[in-house]
Amino acid sequence: MQRAIFAKAIQFLTPANAIISDYYGTPSGSKSRFNMAMSYHITEAINYVADKAVVDYTKVVYTKGNLLNAQNLICQAAAGALLELTWTNNSGQGEAKSTDKLMIIVVEEATQNYEFFLKVDTRDSGIYNVNLPAYLTGAAVHVYAFMASEDGKINSTSQHLGMFTVV
Repeated sequence: MQRAIFAKAIQFLTPANAIISDYYGTPSGSKSRFNMAMSYHITEAINYVADKAVVDYTKVVYTKGNLLNAQNLICQAAAGALLELTWTNNSGQGEAKSTDKLMIIVVEEATQNYEFFLKVDTRDSGIYNVNLPAYLTGAAVHVYAFMASEDGKINSTSQHLGMFTVV
């Protein structure tokens, strides 16, 4: 059971290694950011159900940080393989700045293929449409988003925006 969970965590997180390595908390001693993410997912986000390791997508966390996330962040699927994201500009709260960059991670549930949309818009914009690849039409995808400072030195904790069927 433990081996299956560990193998599932590696298989699931490895494609997102570049994001995790840059934005998952602060490395501590000999523990890398990827190892910290592995520890979290093994104990919190991957379960053993009916002799199989499965991902609980609602508990997946790709980034950890102290920057405020976008406020009232909402995602909706739209025709033409689009995801429409809207949020409230909360610049000035804590360390949030208008120049913070929105980052989006899309994971196709059946194959666990990833699409990354990095530094796509700024916090003060309040709206962004993600053009997904046509191959995802009809697929169930999980969408995550986080904010990072313009220089990438601080970031928010990623949040799961939901599961959507691409239309």
